[in-house]
Amino acid sequence: HYTDALRWLPPGEAGGVRRRLADALANHGHGRRAAQEYERCVPEATATATATELRQRAAEQYFHCGEVDEGYRLLREALRHHGVRLPGSRWECLATSLALRLRLLRRGTRFAPRPAAEVGPDDRQLLDTLWTGATSLAHVNHVLGDVLMLRHLHLALDAAHRAHHLLVAGMADDDD
Repeated sequence: HYTDALRWLPPGEAGGVRRRLADALANHGHGRRAAQEYERCVPEATATATATELRQRAAEQYFHCGEVDEGYRLLREALRHHGVRLPGSRWECLATSLALRLRLLRRGTRFAPRPAAEVGPDDRQLLDTLWTGATSLAHVNHVLGDVLMLRHLHLALDAAHRAHHLLVAGMADDDD
C-alpha cells in the first residue's frame, strides 16, 4: 500500500510515506530495498540530524544484506556529520584501538548515571551510529568494529547514558 501511495503523492510530499515503506521493508528483512528507500528519503529530510539518521539506517540495512561497500559509504557519511573519521587501514585501526584501550585504562569505567533525556540529541545519535557500525561490522571487519565499539564505550561513559553503558560493558566482557 505504501508503494501505491507513493505513486499518487507529489514527489516533495512523499518523504513520510517513503520512510514508513523503508521501515516496513527493513522489518520484513528486505535489506537492499529498505536501504534504497532510506537513501531516497535523505534529500527530502528537513533537518541534518534526520538525514544522518536515514544514512545510518540505510548503512545498517546494506550491511545486513551483504552490500558492505554501500554500508561503508553511508556509515562514513553519517559519522562525518559528527566529526568522526573512520581509520583508513587495518594498521590505523589497530593503533586507534590500542590508543582507545589505553585511554580507557587510564580513565576507568566510572560514570555518574543520569536520565537519558539529559543526554543531548547529537550524542544520542552518535551513540546509535557508532553502535550500528560496531555491531554491523563485528563479523565483517572486526578491527574496525572494535574501534567503533571503543568509541561508543568512551562516549557512553562520558555521556553517562546508563543503557548504552550496560550494553557495551556486556560486550566488552565477551572480548576476553
